[in-house]
Amino acid sequence: MTVDSSRIVLATINARYYHSAFGLRCLLANMGDLRSETGILEFEGRVDVAEAVRLILARTPEILGLGVYIWNVLKMTELIRLVREATPDIVIAVGGPEVSYSSHPVARLADYTVCGEADTAFAELCAKILTGTAPNRGVIKPPPPDLNTLKPPYYLYSEEDIACRVIYVEASRSCPFHCEYCISALGNETRYFPVETWFTEMRKLLARGVRKFNFVDRTFNIHPSFYLPILDFFHRNYCEGLELHLELAPMLFPDVLKESLSRFPSNALRLEVGVQTLNEEVNLRVGRHQKASKTLDILNFIVNETEAHLHVDLIAGLPGETLESIAFSFDRLVAIGANEIQFGILKRLPGALIDRHTEEWGMSYEKDPPYAIRESRLIDKSMVRRLKRFARYWEIVVNSGRFPRVTQRYISSAQSPFSEFLCLSDWLYSEFERTGGIGLDDLARALFGYLTQEHHSVPEETARLVCADYCADGLRRIPPFFQGLV
Repeated sequence: MTVDSSRIVLATINARYYHSAFGLRCLLANMGDLRSETGILEFEGRVDVAEAVRLILARTPEILGLGVYIWNVLKMTELIRLVREATPDIVIAVGGPEVSYSSHPVARLADYTVCGEADTAFAELCAKILTGTAPNRGVIKPPPPDLNTLKPPYYLYSEEDIACRVIYVEASRSCPFHCEYCISALGNETRYFPVETWFTEMRKLLARGVRKFNFVDRTFNIHPSFYLPILDFFHRNYCEGLELHLELAPMLFPDVLKESLSRFPSNALRLEVGVQTLNEEVNLRVGRHQKASKTLDILNFIVNETEAHLHVDLIAGLPGETLESIAFSFDRLVAIGANEIQFGILKRLPGALIDRHTEEWGMSYEKDPPYAIRESRLIDKSMVRRLKRFARYWEIVVNSGRFPRVTQRYISSAQSPFSEFLCLSDWLYSEFERTGGIGLDDLARALFGYLTQEHHSVPEETARLVCADYCADGLRRIPPFFQGLV
């Protein structure tokens, strides 16, 4: 089997197979005269690093550009080490969020670090390296590129990408808000891609069969003059299976946006709304000007007056937040009926301004990715560990949709869904002593045990409910534990 060689290789490790490396495609599209000499290699999170190195070096590159993110930085560190051992003369450049805003050890292993938006800066660096005019090593901090001059990357999505992977698109860059837990707050003024060129690219994707568009815009609903034409475009070009994933800020929700969203049919919109907390004092502390009453009104509107799928984000562990206020926010969101609640744990992302609260609120964080909080003055280490388990179990029990009747009857209807699920989470951990690698049959059995044993006096009808939900999740047989109960 022959392997194409490339003088320049762009590579990264994606979190999952179904993700696609949008950043690398943006770089490749803007390589200019070096485009034909540049190739992409993307790997999934479970890849053996030595095998990734073998595939990279099989291309015999002179320059290796690596995209470094929170989910792959440890493996990228090992990858660079192995590449160096095998090919000491290769030039390595790193970029991405994990190295753009603070000095991570992985950057010290590379020859160059390109900070921020590298669409054209990486191509310029490569040209200098290949002509011998680049400095020996260094950190490059280019100004933001002119979005009017960038080459669109969308043609670089393959047929396999379209069939199997998330298709990312962007119509704007940066964010107008300054939330201190987010590195988007460190960016530049919000800029927009040229409208007509962008629409042309979207028409091409639609013609190629793309139906699910995942917008990477940090805040889609910045201004009506920006988002209304986009929503109108996709409404006019609606076809079966079309789905838009949009991140919206609840602070920016005028009537014209409501009217536009309400026009879309069922399942066409997946709206991700960053709530983070309903504690207004905490919100202000981290630079987020958000009224709880307005946020709840917006969420109620989405649930009751649109056909959208609503995904809301919460962050546990923000400076000054108590367990009681976390529970309050969670319970209010459950009551609204959001389709998904992403219960996240605060992370101290490299360069994020949240670090300024560390001393005052007694906050400490894990040293390794994902840099999650370990404790604060108001939430001790033991409770933080419970909250982390809570977050994982919520994903596999509730957000997965595998046990909807149990969720609705025994969790969502509880006086405090947060307290109820925290008890369930503790039970599951006592059963499994882990939060991952749990088979569905074992999970169903544990739910049965929780509902029928010491925590509830629930009749065996519950077993049938659990089993029916579980079997409806694509299984072709009744799990052995439930045979004879249905």
